[in-house]
Amino acid sequence: MAYDPIWNQHSAYSRGFVHAEADEQNKTITFLPRQHVNPHFFCTQVKAKKVDDERLASARPDDRLAELSKTWYNSVTSSAQGMRFDDVPIRASGAIDVASTWMETTCLPELAGATSLMGCTVGELRRVLATLYVYSLFVTKLEGVSDDQPALGVTLQSRVVARRRDQMIEWLSGLSGVPAASVDAILSVLTFDTTHPHVTLAQQPVVHSDDGQLFFLPRMLLFLDLPRMYVGALNKIPEGRAVYDRTINEIETAGVESVVSEIRAAVPSALQIVANVTFGLPDGRHITPDIVVVSQQDPTVLVIDLKYSTPPFGPADIHRRVEEFEKWKARMGEYVIGFQSNPDVLRQHCQWEYRGDATVFGLILTRWPLPIPVDFSEPVGAVDWPSLRDHILKTHPSSICELVTWAVNRPDVSVPAALAWTATDVQVGEWKYRYSVLTALAKERVFDLTQKLAYRLWEKRGRPLWDDQRDWFDAEKHLVANPHLSAGR
Repeated sequence: MAYDPIWNQHSAYSRGFVHAEADEQNKTITFLPRQHVNPHFFCTQVKAKKVDDERLASARPDDRLAELSKTWYNSVTSSAQGMRFDDVPIRASGAIDVASTWMETTCLPELAGATSLMGCTVGELRRVLATLYVYSLFVTKLEGVSDDQPALGVTLQSRVVARRRDQMIEWLSGLSGVPAASVDAILSVLTFDTTHPHVTLAQQPVVHSDDGQLFFLPRMLLFLDLPRMYVGALNKIPEGRAVYDRTINEIETAGVESVVSEIRAAVPSALQIVANVTFGLPDGRHITPDIVVVSQQDPTVLVIDLKYSTPPFGPADIHRRVEEFEKWKARMGEYVIGFQSNPDVLRQHCQWEYRGDATVFGLILTRWPLPIPVDFSEPVGAVDWPSLRDHILKTHPSSICELVTWAVNRPDVSVPAALAWTATDVQVGEWKYRYSVLTALAKERVFDLTQKLAYRLWEKRGRPLWDDQRDWFDAEKHLVANPHLSAGR
């Protein structure tokens, strides 16, 4: 287990996330920590993803499926060769219909079932994923029963489904009711591609052998988010990426409409909201943010861009998400500067009665929590939609400033007041590997650092009398925003 962090550091180094130094004389390799990271955003997104994962898990219809599984369990027979499963009761039980209804709310819910993907429709994909989930759940639960009741005389090992490709397609097609050609296309996307440099079982869990057989492990499928698994696998294939790029506009358009509808219902009418409209700037350029919120109470504007990047599966995905985030920040910066410099253009689509300057905020809104190491600063912030949606439905913010303050500070999430890079060594033969991880500072250390920094800030301002509290607040803010401290200083 001690080697796992080293592998992680090598992966991060190979993707350009961190730098490394080799000291041949002392036989030490040091991985230098990534400096440009907003720790508050990262920590809140890690916790937001945990909450979102729990929400997704709680939405699974497992209790209902358990009720429908009894006829299938009763059809299972055992012999010296093992268990024999009869799939006919699964088709007749209605379990796949229940799971398919669930998939409609979790698998590309913004798209109609007839939407074409890569050799299949969205509806067919939902049906196949629902079938895989039901079968995997039933088999895994049966394995658990055999473990808990040794008196039955049969102990099942984790089942591996193994069939020739043509038989796998025929079996899955018969079980799901989806045409064989569509099942073939779906399995092709989900089959482990040994030629891809960044292949992972979390995205392509179906493994093929040289003799033409396909394998998958039902127990593993239950640990995966099946819709995101498919989207991730689809984007590993050039043709699949083109298909997803074609559909993402439709997904984002529907997503923006849904977000606007929920925000409108939660905020006062004094906040005017427009979506997917183009503003012409005086220099001839045009900008088209996803959402613009304008306050009729004060000269305040919020620009929102909704992003549908899925949470990363591994280092390669993290690298792509970081690159995407840099592009999002640059685009949002253009929007913010455009409205700050030319607030009158808001009259093209909004009721803007103010003269003079406007306070403009930018908010990158991710469809799912996105725990990646990125950095940004005011007036641009970022937050995930599940967290923001939950907040506005509960609190009904009355102003743009109130909404933005919550999104940036995330008071609902407990984040360490200050973090520091702490070095850890791992010995491998004659060589020592050294890497750093962010850890929370002890309260005494936080107080000490805050006090010293506040004093420096106070000195820098000329030691004004009766005005030192401001420096203390600025010091606290600096410590939260800058994890680039050494725990030894």
